Amino acid sequence: MDIFDRVEELKKQGKTEEEAFEIASKEAREEQEGHWPTTEEGRKEWGFKGQTPEEQVRIDEEKQQQGSNSEKPANP
Repeated sequence: MDIFDRVEELKKQGKTEEEAFEIASKEAREEQEGHWPTTEEGRKEWGFKGQTPEEQVRIDEEKQQQGSNSEKPANP
């Protein structure tokens, strides 16, 4: 079930759209965090450098930007 389906389900249970979205968002975050390795060993095993999923996203984005900046244009 995606987040929008969950919002609709919660609205049918009497929640406002705002309440439903907050609940569904929180549940989705908790589910993602449940799959994140909590130990340094686990993060190394998975190849992660960040302490949290958000920090890892930032690290990955920085790497991607560095990679695209280091690419040299082809010489004609």
